[in-house]
Amino acid sequence: MAAIKESDLINLNFSKIVVSAEESGDKEFYYYTLDIGENLCLITSRNDSHPYDQWRVEIFNCELYTEDLESLKNLVNALDNMLII
Repeated sequence: MAAIKESDLINLNFSKIVVSAEESGDKEFYYYTLDIGENLCLITSRNDSHPYDQWRVEIFNCELYTEDLESLKNLVNALDNMLII
């Protein structure tokens, strides 16, 4: 099982979302998202919530997630090949 690294997210076209210290009420942090169609979004954990550049990706508003790069690549590929209604 290969961990998901930040460079993998960038290579898969995830967008970096920065939350300022002012917005968060604490310190600045960031996470990544990947929109698929209008109703599906993949979202990562925060950059300050995981050790050693190991990211968790979940389907937004769903209790499904992965921390495995190959699983993430397969999911993104499958979703990219589906028709959006």
